[in-house]
Amino acid sequence: MMTPSIIPQFEKEIKRNNRAKIDKIRVVLAPSRKAAIKHIANKHTINLRRNWKPLRQAYFYKSLKDNGMSIQQIIKEYPQHNVVRFIKMFEMHKIAKSVKLPEEQKIIVHDDRNYPITNLERFYEDQKIQNFFGFEFMDTGEVKIKIKKTEFKKGFKRLIEDTADGTIDSRKYNAAQDRGKYISNFPKPSAPNTSKEDDLSSDDFKELPKPKAKKSKKPRKLKTLFKKSDIPFNLKSSSLKIVYDELASLSAEDFPNATYDLLRSFLECSLVVFLKETGDFSKITKNNSKHNPSIGQMLTFITSGKSTKIQDQNLIDALKLKKDIFDTKYSVLRMHGINHNENYTSSTQEVRSIFGLLENLFKVILNP
Repeated sequence: MMTPSIIPQFEKEIKRNNRAKIDKIRVVLAPSRKAAIKHIANKHTINLRRNWKPLRQAYFYKSLKDNGMSIQQIIKEYPQHNVVRFIKMFEMHKIAKSVKLPEEQKIIVHDDRNYPITNLERFYEDQKIQNFFGFEFMDTGEVKIKIKKTEFKKGFKRLIEDTADGTIDSRKYNAAQDRGKYISNFPKPSAPNTSKEDDLSSDDFKELPKPKAKKSKKPRKLKTLFKKSDIPFNLKSSSLKIVYDELASLSAEDFPNATYDLLRSFLECSLVVFLKETGDFSKITKNNSKHNPSIGQMLTFITSGKSTKIQDQNLIDALKLKKDIFDTKYSVLRMHGINHNENYTSSTQEVRSIFGLLENLFKVILNP
């Protein structure tokens, strides 16, 4: 806190911290590097207050192994730790990182901190799964592949893909019978041929280079009211389709009043076309036989439950609520003010609010 420049990578973050200056820090003095490592391991693997994630723990034991300790020595040195479990974990993760995957899945699998290894663990600890994929574990936790490499990777690839994209999660495959269904429905082209025997270890599987994580881009704020893909247009009216295209391209941010005006007109016309296509138009009682029914009359007809195509009670109830909210002397919707009152102007927030209330109705009436 007093000299943040001594930790350059966190200097800005420390300066942003408004807490009082820290004068004293409690530390644990270890007599040796070996003792310090053991203290750190205890703190992060069996002390749940500062528990590392499973893969992080697995790679801690891997680092000990890489620095010359045998698995037997690690087990002896850390008797309170489930070392064998984590040896299995980094062995299987190492093989997973040797599998060629689509880029997005590859990024997930190679993320040593966040890959959902426990979902994979439920599978590789299951004896039926081991038999199906042709592998087993030795007493030390090291994996032994008993079939040809190409056959094993063919099946294992599908398993890794399913853990990376969320097909396999803790809810779906927590029970042994669910995992049994998984292999019984396993695609035949991906199923490994276990009759082609071999004797391989994890060292026979070369890890692929770690992919560079793509910088997440902030989603662009949608300037228009909607995207066409969200609300498609399937009415039989080429002229109304032109209005639809204009409304879908008009910026509510830059032109809220024009958007509001066009939205009101589009709602009225699309209701007319919808009701004509469904054969309900002639059933509506009109105030003036020379004109089309008003928006209020058409929505009243729909909310009465008489429409042959709108039977969703939730949508009807929502429209009734909207009718109460927007009732005015002009009509059912306050949006008429933009047409009838020379003193009335709208805002982006208001036009978006109105559209939000009508969005689900548009999804129905534009696709009868």
